[in-house]
Formats: sequence, structure tokens, C-alpha cells
Amino acid sequence: MTETATPSLDERYPEHAKLTKIKAQSNTIYMFLQWAAEEKNYLFGQNLLERTTAFEGVEVPVVFREASERALEDLLAEHFGIDAEKLRLEKERMYDDLCAASAPQEG
Repeated sequence: MTETATPSLDERYPEHAKLTKIKAQSNTIYMFLQWAAEEKNYLFGQNLLERTTAFEGVEVPVVFREASERALEDLLAEHFGIDAEKLRLEKERMYDDLCAASAPQEG
């Protein structure tokens, strides 16, 4: 009888493994951005439309959307090479695995 090797947690949840490795660095960057926004009134966001010339020599964004906490988290994840959709799917798999593990065993 051959036993199949159980995949390690890093193999089963690779995006979470990446996240674990960079979490401290990512949190430091995130806290800095929060501090800059709250204490120094910096706005972090995104220009949604191309820039336009308001008057000669000055360009202004047509539409600016301030970044939400979620948008900053997603941006940091992308910067560190973490796929947010894969991470979400892994969370669902973790939940399913926990449910299966805690289900009463028939026997």
C-alpha cells in the first residue's frame, strides 16, 4: 500500500506562504502610509482620467479617487507579487479544510 504525501501548508496555500514572508515589511509600509495620511495630510489615490491642461504650463488630474484601506492593501500585495484572487481562493479552501477537519467522523 502506497501512502501519498500530504502537501505542506506552504504547498497547499502558496500565496499565504508569500504573505507570511513579507508581512512585517508590508505592515511597516502600510503603517507609514497611514501615518502620512493622518498626521501629514497626504492623500494617496489614483488619477482615473488623463491629465488635462487647466491653463498654460499647468496640468491637473480630471478625476482623483482617494485610495481606500483595501486599495492600499491590494497595491502592497501586488508590489510583493501576491495574487489577491489566488489569496481569496486559498482562504475559501482553508475554510473548507477546517470544516472538513472538524466534521464528525462516521464510523
